[in-house]
Amino acid sequence: MGKNKQDDHNGNYLIISLIFSIVGLLVLFGSVSNVRYLIVTKNYLSTPGRVISFDIQRHSLNLPGRGTTFSRTPLIVYEYSVNDKVYRSQKILATSSLGAPVKSYLPAEIVRVYFNPNNPMDAFLEFPPSNFQIIYLGLILIGFIFLGVGITTVIVYKKRKHQFE
Repeated sequence: MGKNKQDDHNGNYLIISLIFSIVGLLVLFGSVSNVRYLIVTKNYLSTPGRVISFDIQRHSLNLPGRGTTFSRTPLIVYEYSVNDKVYRSQKILATSSLGAPVKSYLPAEIVRVYFNPNNPMDAFLEFPPSNFQIIYLGLILIGFIFLGVGITTVIVYKKRKHQFE
């Protein structure tokens, strides 16, 4: 027996379900991780710091059939002190992942450093504005919608399959 149109149609349901489910899970995972990080860092304290060096590393990626894409990664080294101990870090909060530009810094510039009061070595620059939490919560909702569409597609597929048997 060969494949008929119904088999092809059923296969399409599974492919659509898989795509929506994977996208939903990826969006959920990324958004929940970011919201969790924002909640954890909510109690961080701030202190003045000083930029030691700043550079932007440029990357290019050649995609067959799509051309070349470019990205920029800021490399910043800064130091700050907590309880008379000097720390040095390179960590920035990746606000650019949602399209916000990463600020440019000058050597010796005074910056605001956010640090964990229980572990001052855990610090970062560029605390995101409070509306980022709303954006992440919106992304969580979108993730649930995509996941819901994926699961619903499987349920519809199974019901239709039982109708034709």
